[in-house]
Amino acid sequence: MNIKITNKQILLIFSFLYTSLILGFFLDEDLAGGAIRDFNHGLPVIESFKENYLKTDHSPFFFIFLTILNIPLENLTFLRFLYLHISLLVPLIFYICLKEKFPNINKKILILLSLIILVSPHFRAYSFWLGDVNIALVFLLSSIFFYLKINNEKNYGNFYTYIFLNVLCLALAAYFRPIYSIISIYFFYKIFIKFGSSKEVFLFILLNLLLAIPAFYF
Repeated sequence: MNIKITNKQILLIFSFLYTSLILGFFLDEDLAGGAIRDFNHGLPVIESFKENYLKTDHSPFFFIFLTILNIPLENLTFLRFLYLHISLLVPLIFYICLKEKFPNINKKILILLSLIILVSPHFRAYSFWLGDVNIALVFLLSSIFFYLKINNEKNYGNFYTYIFLNVLCLALAAYFRPIYSIISIYFFYKIFIKFGSSKEVFLFILLNLLLAIPAFYF
């Protein structure tokens, strides 16, 4: 069965889902059931991090990210609204990954698949309430994209660039959500299968060790 999807239909679906996000933001939606609690627990941590980042019991990288945004906590509503739109990078990068993985599939179908993320209660809740979940997903999906580029790349000279970006993005994801560091084992296995004992594998191991130093420190 050949299903035709028009650009207008995709635009209408995105507009509906985006509008639902805006409404959810102003209605203080938390269908995940724990985002508001995490948000309220995180506010004192932000303050303690500003006073002494070395003594906080939490990973400092998300709070460094909030510092880079340079928005005072007095403008918390605007900061949350900005973070909502930063979170929209998740379905965008997911679509880019799908397009790299399935180049022969209709791009409109891939767009619709990526938009499914916008109905996820977990994604929505942590888009509205500041947390490290969605920003970690941005870097994790970026790492997956560069892994896919390694698999599909024909130009030998580009392998080093993609390996570096793969490791860097996964390290950044793990700085926000340490559990993601486990995925490096899978990447190592796949890269070793592809290249064997080679400079590429050595580079992968070396970069992982170097970028793990901040995590070990904190």
